[in-house]
Amino acid sequence: MSVKNSFNIRNTTIHDIPEIQAILDRISSDWSSSILKDCFQDHYFQWVICRGEVILGFAVVKNNLDLWEIMQIMIDQNEQRQGLATQLLQFVITQAKKWGTTKLQLEVRQSNTPAIRLYQKNGFQKVGLRKKYYADHEDAVLMDCNITLASGISNLLIRF
Repeated sequence: MSVKNSFNIRNTTIHDIPEIQAILDRISSDWSSSILKDCFQDHYFQWVICRGEVILGFAVVKNNLDLWEIMQIMIDQNEQRQGLATQLLQFVITQAKKWGTTKLQLEVRQSNTPAIRLYQKNGFQKVGLRKKYYADHEDAVLMDCNITLASGISNLLIRF
């Protein structure tokens, strides 16, 4: 069975934090468990992508009413390059459309070219740069996606 047919996406619970933190630790992320816990409040959505009960990755989105800000999309290091990030991003876009949101925003490390390509393939455009944004002084690329204009997104169907 292919990876695309063997996963599910579900809402994250507070009990998922240790598994999500383990993913972050394996990838060396700027996020901590306290940041994750802070995202379990109003105006945030969190989803995990799983194979069976095993969490393969996650997404955290902040609902700013007129737009959604993608705070984090991450796939476990051993599960990357299998299309899981694409599936998770497309799921987020579909959810945003269901909620009537027309715009998504995010920031990504300038050196993270695979992520930048992923976002561009899904309708995001570079709109700015935050100089020395991260703790190690790396720049952040700002990207936006107008959902109503994103190519191919209107015909998106994800089955679970």
